[in-house]
Amino acid sequence: RFASLLGCLWGNIISDNRFSGEEDGLFTATDWGYLFILFFCLIVIRFILVFAFYPITARLGIGTSIKEAVFMSYGGLRGAVGIALALTLNATIYDQTDGSDEAHLEYIKFRDDTARLFGMSGGISLLTLLVNGVTAGPLLRWLGLVTPKIARMKVIENYKHQMVQNALLSYIELLSQERFKDLDYSVIREHVPFLRDISRDRLMAAVRRVQDTKHSVTAPRLDHILPYFYEGDDESNIDARGAAELDTQVNVRAKRRSTMAELKESIDYENVFDHIQNVEDDIVNEERLNFIEILRSAYHQQIENGELESHGELQYSLLQSLNFAEDAAGKGLPLNDWYATQVASDCWVSFADKVFNAFLRRLRHLRCKKACSWNRVDLDFLAVKLQVRQVLAFVRAHRVAQMIFKQDFATEVLTVAEETVLDESNAQIKLAEASLEKLDRSDIHVVVSHFACHILLNKSVHFVEQLAKQNLIPETEASAMLVELDEYIEHLLECEKISHEDVMSPSQQSSILQQMAASSVFSETFEEVENDLSVPLIT
Repeated sequence: RFASLLGCLWGNIISDNRFSGEEDGLFTATDWGYLFILFFCLIVIRFILVFAFYPITARLGIGTSIKEAVFMSYGGLRGAVGIALALTLNATIYDQTDGSDEAHLEYIKFRDDTARLFGMSGGISLLTLLVNGVTAGPLLRWLGLVTPKIARMKVIENYKHQMVQNALLSYIELLSQERFKDLDYSVIREHVPFLRDISRDRLMAAVRRVQDTKHSVTAPRLDHILPYFYEGDDESNIDARGAAELDTQVNVRAKRRSTMAELKESIDYENVFDHIQNVEDDIVNEERLNFIEILRSAYHQQIENGELESHGELQYSLLQSLNFAEDAAGKGLPLNDWYATQVASDCWVSFADKVFNAFLRRLRHLRCKKACSWNRVDLDFLAVKLQVRQVLAFVRAHRVAQMIFKQDFATEVLTVAEETVLDESNAQIKLAEASLEKLDRSDIHVVVSHFACHILLNKSVHFVEQLAKQNLIPETEASAMLVELDEYIEHLLECEKISHEDVMSPSQQSSILQQMAASSVFSETFEEVENDLSVPLIT
């Protein structure tokens, strides 16, 4: 469009008396006639070029229709490149004929020709802007290429529905994983708002679909989500919050500082940086190094899946621990990457990450000063969050690495070296899981639940980004959806609540499940799905 505006220079060009040879410096009738004939010829030439290649463009990508080809032929900018070339030619001619000798005077006549060419190029560009630009809208409507606003909104709503469905399926998959067995729906409802209003029938349909498409997925645990869909007659007798059975925020905070100090004191630096050479079978060392590379790949896979951030203290500590473990394995030492993870966390990166997060939270508070309340950053909670997230990522990476190691690298009957490496991996998993026993269960539950919400939101962000990348939704709508999802993620990262809105205690959930089992409506639904899946829905 900017190039089209260059045609406005035409007004200055035609006022030059060297342009047409006329003393008044204006276009003659002949000049105007040539200009319109040239303009019409360029349109015809563009139609010929577009339709000459139509058999090819119609089969490339999503294809081009006849109507689209007509509009491309009519709506294309003309004259922009011509103006650039004419400017260059005009400047060159004036430079070469600038002189008083006979050689220069002989070629000075070319100034009029280049000026005429310059004027024609500007005129074509200006006519494109005035004629094609003004009539392009009506032509689009006449060809039926303009999507009505109502239809466009329906398309966008359809993609939003697909995003919700994709997040729901991911949620069901998470419920089938052991690490999310206690994931409560109240946390999902607060931090992933678009999953707040799903119906019971839609939930059951998602369970069937996950089981049908991924037969290896174990039965999802629904005992922490189904009670929230129950609408029994005696629902009024249930206190939704169950405050009497939940630890208060103050009591939990009081336990964190001493617990994290105890964990920090237990870090075994000598074990990680033991430089004493341990002479072992070279085969075992090679298997260890191979397993460490598989672990590194497993961590990068978690980053791609949205389970780990691509930067920050968590990612740094996990990947740096493999560097420590790799050095130790090269000296014949056993696998010891869990302690290495703790050592990597106890460095300047940890402090810098905490300060940076606090700074970002303060900036957000200043940005929305009226709507946001400023709460002091609980560094102890950030330490607990890092510890739990490390264990979750660490254990999952080791489980995945063990599976890949057995399937793709180990022999059918495990050798002594392969068994040694797998035993060392299991020992590291036990060490990681043992570190959680010192933490408060309420803290662990909150961090794990927030982690699941983070995964679902990251998957939704990736879904919208793919739609925008494929030009399936307009950039403005995609940006609005991404901004909304970013706000959800910011709110999630700042949340330190132990008890979320309308959370049910375990005893309340158990009581409701018993009522649901006795309810004719719910029992028939459960029985039907369980028969289809051959697995119990409530474990």
